[in-house]
Amino acid sequence: MDTPPRPPCAREAAAARDLPDIADCLGRGIEEEVNCEEIARLAAELLGAPIAVVALRAEAAGAMLPRARVGLGPEDAGQAAPFHACAAASDGLLLVPDAAADERFAACPLVAGPPRVRFCAAVPLTGRGDKVVGALSVFDTEPRAALRDGQADRLRFLARAAVLHLEHARLHAVAVASSQIAASTSDAFICADARGAITFWNRAAEALFGYTREEAVGRPLDTIMPERFRAAHNGGFARLAAGGGPRLVGKTVEVPARHKSGREIEIELSLSAWRQGGEVAVGAIIRDITERKRAEAELRRTRAFADTVVESVPAMLFVKDAADLRHVLLNKAGEELLGAPREAVLGKAARDLFPPEQARLFEEADRDALRSGPARVTEETIRTQDRRDRLLLTTRLAIPGEDGRPAYLLGFSEDITERREAEARIAHMAGHDALTGLPNRTLLRDRLQQAIAAGGAAAVLCLDLDRFKEVNDTLGHPVGDALLRAATERLRGCARGRDVVARLGGDEFAVVLPAPAGTPEGAAGFAGRVVEALAEPFLIEGHQLLAGASIGIAVAPADGADADTLLRRADMALHRAKAEGRATCRFFEPALDAQLQERRALEADLRRAVREGRFELHYQPLVRTAMGRVSGVEALLRWRRADGGLVPPADFVPLAEETGLIVPIGHWVLHEACAEVARWPSEVLGVAVNLSPAQFRRGDLVGSVRSALAASGLAPERLELEITESVLLEDDRATLGTLRELRALGVRIAMDDFGTGYSSLGYLQRFPFDKIKIDRSFVRGMAHDANCMAIVRAVVSLGATLGVTITAEGVETPEQLALLRDIGCDEAQGFLLGRPKPGSEVVEQHLPRAGGPCAREAAEIPA
Repeated sequence: MDTPPRPPCAREAAAARDLPDIADCLGRGIEEEVNCEEIARLAAELLGAPIAVVALRAEAAGAMLPRARVGLGPEDAGQAAPFHACAAASDGLLLVPDAAADERFAACPLVAGPPRVRFCAAVPLTGRGDKVVGALSVFDTEPRAALRDGQADRLRFLARAAVLHLEHARLHAVAVASSQIAASTSDAFICADARGAITFWNRAAEALFGYTREEAVGRPLDTIMPERFRAAHNGGFARLAAGGGPRLVGKTVEVPARHKSGREIEIELSLSAWRQGGEVAVGAIIRDITERKRAEAELRRTRAFADTVVESVPAMLFVKDAADLRHVLLNKAGEELLGAPREAVLGKAARDLFPPEQARLFEEADRDALRSGPARVTEETIRTQDRRDRLLLTTRLAIPGEDGRPAYLLGFSEDITERREAEARIAHMAGHDALTGLPNRTLLRDRLQQAIAAGGAAAVLCLDLDRFKEVNDTLGHPVGDALLRAATERLRGCARGRDVVARLGGDEFAVVLPAPAGTPEGAAGFAGRVVEALAEPFLIEGHQLLAGASIGIAVAPADGADADTLLRRADMALHRAKAEGRATCRFFEPALDAQLQERRALEADLRRAVREGRFELHYQPLVRTAMGRVSGVEALLRWRRADGGLVPPADFVPLAEETGLIVPIGHWVLHEACAEVARWPSEVLGVAVNLSPAQFRRGDLVGSVRSALAASGLAPERLELEITESVLLEDDRATLGTLRELRALGVRIAMDDFGTGYSSLGYLQRFPFDKIKIDRSFVRGMAHDANCMAIVRAVVSLGATLGVTITAEGVETPEQLALLRDIGCDEAQGFLLGRPKPGSEVVEQHLPRAGGPCAREAAEIPA
């Protein structure tokens, strides 16, 4: 049943009078906010109803949620959602005369239960773009047939008021948030009007440019621009004022700016523009990038430096992508090594650059390095574009990416072709005789030991050229050397298969005959062929020479089970062959009575000489080649027999070493040499003393040197101890330990006779010798033999590289001395520069008198 409209009451009339005040309040903007609760109250009063609700649509769920309410509790207000939804879907007004009779709402809790709503008038809240954002609903507990005149319009007015209130509130929140962000951001935020006057200036702008807000606002924007940019800036704002658009809007640019102090700073500028009051306004977000630009410049310098380093590295440096092993970097040295420009290499893998097998090996090495983690070093051969084979020492290292897995492969390849060739030449030199190219004593001993270990009969033959000394003395060393080379060729002609021909030094040769040729019969047959071959005349430089050969033979296992024993016994047999007339051969015999008796007699005399002190020292000068000054002397042992004759060291030192008498003799030499040189009128002249292998094996060598220095007062650096490579052969670990102890005393250590019998570069690696003495055989041949000259030059170069003094022995001609000086040899020693003499004569000839003006310097060697 319809309920007739009720007449307006005083409350409705009062509400109608409030509407102009609400409109005026809304017109003043967001600073005086209209409360939604007030709008709900006015709506209820306008319709003379007890209940009104303002509901807003929740964007996430789409449901209508109460924002303000009158006459309902919070729980009941939420149950009005069906009415709000229908109002939102209506064409502007939802009128429900009796909700209890309307099937859309009869089941609603507000209708079916308290407060038992019957009447509803609702309008949608429509925002921008006609989007429904909520509803304003008024309820009565009594049914009504219709609204009275003007009530629907007033309800719609209140709905528009609610929407305006919400929009103003949103804009106010945005303004507050924007203001707070601008105030708190670390970036400078500046606004200006169309005339270029600053209208906004935040705290970050104060810090960046040095102007306070009060100083900046109202100033022209070109205040913060360098003078050279102001004209273009003002032209841009003039164009903006004339209706043109700013060219930099929406862009981020880097430009210089001006601080209040006048200094320039680098900034990054992001510009935006909008219309305000009919005019264009601009805003800029500005960031100080001075430090970033400085860091970028430093990074560019660092990259340029790194590029320079990479390009300057004298070895190939490359980088490959870990995923496909394609080159991403190659330096200049790599271009030169590969013989191809980097453009032809970058982006390519090994399979694109090298033959398949070679590429496969490179790729395996690359993958292995990527898997292993630590740097991997390999030697590998490459075939370059010009078809040259080069030996490389390559270091590969995996470079991890951000995820820790290998991203790149860094490689460093050094071309060691020439180094290995030089090492091979030096290694060959260490195991071979320079004059003849034959194996030397070290290599011969090794081959003989191998032949013995292989089992069966193995023979060693020691031989001398019978008339070599005569040739040397009468025709000179060059002819003697030529004779040795010619004899070498004939010996090679006699050898067969695995026979080893070696030169032990001087005119002494040796031959190893492994099984099956090493039987006594085979050795005798070989010796016969050698005697016959060397008996034929030699034509050397126009001279017809007769040499002949004497041969001693020892056969394993009958004559010895090791190389040293066999060599020694073959040498004993050689001496017997020479004693019996030469040009013949003799086998070792256990009962060599005469030789043994002679040896025993010599040993007895030597022991008597040790007891009675029948030894004396002669000294031979060592001369600096560059200045011609004596830099030291070498102490040379002499044995004066009871009859007054001097016995040279070569006649008794080997026996002294074998019997162990060299230990007390060496002890005496050390003490006597130190004491005598300490008395000489020079505080810098040094003395070199030769050490025997026996001194390392027996006695207290370190203690002997220490006591000699202490007793004499000689400065340790003035004492130089000379050893031959044979010292290191028997137990090089113990010997090296002793040498290190000697070095710790402050004395110098020299390697004597380098290159003749036992030279090994391994010794130079394991112990830092202070001096290397080149054997006289190389010096003798250097003037006319390119090989000798090359060897001497190589050793001098090796010494320069290792920081080791190089001394050449056996200098006998001015030509040899000049050559040594030209190639930078440090020292020379030989008859040209001074023969061994007693100490008093050395002092008289080569040193100034005590107290003289040059007592601290050595005298010059006369030309």
